[in-house]
Amino acid sequence: MEEKKCPYCGKNSRAAFPEHVKGPVQYGKRVQALAAYFTAQHFIPVDRVCEIFKNVYDVGISPGTCVASDEKLFKELEAFENTPKAHLLATQVLHFNETGIRCEKKLAWLHVASSPRATLYTLHAKRATSYG
Repeated sequence: MEEKKCPYCGKNSRAAFPEHVKGPVQYGKRVQALAAYFTAQHFIPVDRVCEIFKNVYDVGISPGTCVASDEKLFKELEAFENTPKAHLLATQVLHFNETGIRCEKKLAWLHVASSPRATLYTLHAKRATSYG
């Protein structure tokens, strides 16, 4: 949103927020997606992601903003996740893998189910959890 002062009459004019913007400080979908991309795809710690935004874009985001973006996008991916699940369940030949991984300082299990066209990664606290 921008506010400008008319050079002729001196009146201030302020643009309206788009309808989907609910608060005085809000980051758009690209900022949210980029923050999630850095943390989830490249495993960059949240504090460093905030530093990247400040150094590269001169945008000061908080660690809480990064976490909230991750949570929001995670919820929106549920419908997408059902598509590869349905494909994998209908495929005759699948590859499965189970690998130990540290998550929040605890041992967890990364389960992978894949075909030539789709791969699904799921994280579980226990081994041998169902893929369906």
